Amino acid sequence: MSIKTIYVISPPNYATGGTLLLHQAAYYFNQLGITAKMFYGKKIKSDPVHEQFKKFGIDYDTKIPNQKDVMVIVPEVRIDHLRNYRKVHKVIWWLSVDNFHIEIDSLKPKRRIYRNLMGYYNVFNDHYTHLVQSKYAETFLKEKNVKSRFLSDYLDDVYTSMEVDFSKPRTSQILYNPKKGIETTKLLMEKFPNYNWVPLENLSPEQMRNLMLESKVYIDFGNHPGKDRIPREAAICGCCVITNKNGSAAFQEDVPIDPQYKFDEETLDFNRFEAVVHSIFEDYSSKQSNFSNYREKIKNEQSVFVEEMKSFIDSIK
Repeated sequence: MSIKTIYVISPPNYATGGTLLLHQAAYYFNQLGITAKMFYGKKIKSDPVHEQFKKFGIDYDTKIPNQKDVMVIVPEVRIDHLRNYRKVHKVIWWLSVDNFHIEIDSLKPKRRIYRNLMGYYNVFNDHYTHLVQSKYAETFLKEKNVKSRFLSDYLDDVYTSMEVDFSKPRTSQILYNPKKGIETTKLLMEKFPNYNWVPLENLSPEQMRNLMLESKVYIDFGNHPGKDRIPREAAICGCCVITNKNGSAAFQEDVPIDPQYKFDEETLDFNRFEAVVHSIFEDYSSKQSNFSNYREKIKNEQSVFVEEMKSFIDSIK
């Protein structure tokens, strides 16, 4: 295989953890000597590059050449874009497992596209190279007899470039993401109304970081469709992280926190939750040290990503 240009497909002017990673990958492909461009779609009427991603300086095209020396990388929720290209080398990057199922279900009413995906374009065959961002995704594909290789991710330097002062006083409050796992979070909020619950919403990356730097606890009872960023962002800022055991949170490789901080939602133990939170509020300086290995792993993610990227580039030259 000899690839001259890589196109990374992303929705236009849209900033999430997933689209950030797509831009980070394109940036490093270019840094490591292989031309990479973004593809936001054919009909671009305004600037498609989100303000947060302009710092990467990545070129974009509105057409992908259908040639054998071209590689197209799509996240698992954009697989339908590949049906227009027969000659290019096709790569699916599994940033999420759960979102793939949601996307497939949404396509079922569009029968022609659904048949294409699940027929000739069946994603679980040799038409594709599969990259995975999490152990959760690798396991999911392995169960379908599909081989994959890791191209994980790393946090933005707004988090990793700072030094956290753990001696500074913090507020005994619980941060949560109102967009994920809100049903269980509401149960906990009703059970423990005396706690100070703070939603992470309508915040810039800097505001999010600053709020995490002054808080003691972050909880995440979402579905963890991939190796999620917010738990890592909270941990690197010094929060003690509490999760369920869903999705990637079931894998220590993805969410390597002490089992005492993981809860089974099916048999949610409110008394144990209260005891864990109370111990953190009362003895934060001691409890935060339980997350030191997690923080160290997060700090090393960028160098791991670069090594994975180099290995992948070597395989396609």
